[in-house]
Parts: sequence; C-alpha cells; structure tokens
Amino acid sequence: MEALEHEILTLEAHLQAAKHRFLVLLAEFDRREGWRLAEHRSCAHWLHHRSGMSLRTAREHVRVARALESLPRISAAIGRGELHYCQARALVRVATPECEAEL
Repeated sequence: MEALEHEILTLEAHLQAAKHRFLVLLAEFDRREGWRLAEHRSCAHWLHHRSGMSLRTAREHVRVARALESLPRISAAIGRGELHYCQARALVRVATPECEAEL
C-alpha cells in the first residue's frame, strides 16, 4: 500500500510540474500575443477554442500565468511540485512581489 501511495503522490507532483511548464509557456504565448495571429480576442479565448476547456477556466489559467511572472517563489514551488495549482491560484489573488516571501 505504501508503494501505491508513493506512486500516486509522485505522479501528482509530476502533474503539477507539467502544469507549471504549461503556465510558463502560456504566459510567453500571451506576452508575444500569439493569440492575435490566430485571430482571437484574447489569450483566454484562444485557449478556450484550441484546448476545449471552458472560457472561465481558460481565463483563470491566463490570470495565474500572468501573475506568476512577477511571483518567482510561488512559480518555482509549483515547478518543484511543492505547491498545487489550486493553492497557487488562490495565492496569486493576494500575493505581490513585495509580500510573496511572507506567504
């Protein structure tokens, strides 16, 4: 049972690391306005149409991706699998570069 638990938790950490990479790439795509080349109104609209996720979810992903660019500690914690995307999503609502270390 311990091996199964370990494998589940290891996989979850890998999923969070992959989510981090997704967010980093999404922020870059947004910054470079790749969505304009595809003739969409926003990065969130592009993500919604191209990935099939709901527009609300796409907007949340773009919001978090943008915020993480100025919050390197939170970003790195997701990348290491130490912080879940859901936790980071809540943190970036209140975090600023000045107070990030305290969170």
